[in-house]
Amino acid sequence: MISDCLKIGDEVVITIPKDSREWGYNPCPDGTVAVVRGFATIPYGRLSNFGHKPGIYVNREWVTVEFSDGRTHSEWVGRMDLVDKAEYQKRVAAFRKLQKSNPNYWRDSKDFIEELPETPFWEGDVVEVTNPKLIQMTKGYPSIVVVSIEYSQLNDKTNNGSKWPAYRISDKLMAGWYTYASEDDLKLLERGDIWKYYHKQPISFENIQKEAEFFSMLGHTDEVRNPANELYSWTKDQVLEAIQNGLVHGFAMASGFFGTSPRVTAIRFRDEELGKRVASATLEGFALKI
Repeated sequence: MISDCLKIGDEVVITIPKDSREWGYNPCPDGTVAVVRGFATIPYGRLSNFGHKPGIYVNREWVTVEFSDGRTHSEWVGRMDLVDKAEYQKRVAAFRKLQKSNPNYWRDSKDFIEELPETPFWEGDVVEVTNPKLIQMTKGYPSIVVVSIEYSQLNDKTNNGSKWPAYRISDKLMAGWYTYASEDDLKLLERGDIWKYYHKQPISFENIQKEAEFFSMLGHTDEVRNPANELYSWTKDQVLEAIQNGLVHGFAMASGFFGTSPRVTAIRFRDEELGKRVASATLEGFALKI
């Protein structure tokens, strides 16, 4: 909660857990007061972005603070508290009010800084591997695609001065394996559907399921709370009824652990037209109607 409430200029008191100190992490004595001077940054790519618009954002989990002697230090927000307790409670109340009035407040986050940097390859692009070691590693797969990009490491170098392997590659998006490659290890063969989508190029889908999966990967869905319990957990019957009533468009089901029931979550697509088609196909699969 404190990460959503801190501002530059705030005074915070730092406490380092005992186990961290025992492992040798001792940046300052417990109870040290410091001033917030800034925040780290974090990139959200075009896949697995938690619904954020792709770009570079403020990372409120890591805070740059200044000690009384002028030293600066980067510290995890979980190890600090606001000195002004009354002000902290005031900000928490305001934040909870915002959450209640707009469950998707984070989508319009003011923490957006800038667009993602330009790269020669995008997530989903089909590439040819040119590095001999990687050729051997990926041999036997009909195609290789970029599955993610470490945007914060694009300008880094290895010990021998070569470009950092900032691209994760695999045989398909969301595959169960991947390896790393640098920009110099790859050659573009074909632009993928993600590049086509952002450049307004036509995309064809095998069926409604593939189309729904694609836009889900892009983060174009929102989870919906169950009105029966105000949580994000549903039963299958509840979510099917919610689809019939137009409250949600579809659902996802995760396997349960140690014999527990599978976890059901309900989703709405931000594209209402797509959402309606997903809802219709979902109900049709269960021999139900809207």
